[in-house]
Amino acid sequence: MSKVDLIDARDAFTNINNSSSVLVCAYERDDKFHRLHLEGALSLSKFQSIWSTLSKDTELIFY
Repeated sequence: MSKVDLIDARDAFTNINNSSSVLVCAYERDDKFHRLHLEGALSLSKFQSIWSTLSKDTELIFY
């Protein structure tokens, strides 16, 4: 199993803006995602459709 690191909001914001990280909303229902998503976040369904195309080095940030 991979190690899970906790990062603070400032580091997450920087990494997302530098395109070195992907922000994923972990709500399974798209209607909940649309009501509660953060700017720049992918829905879980969108993430699941593209995850195989991401580099193994891409940092994933789930909330």
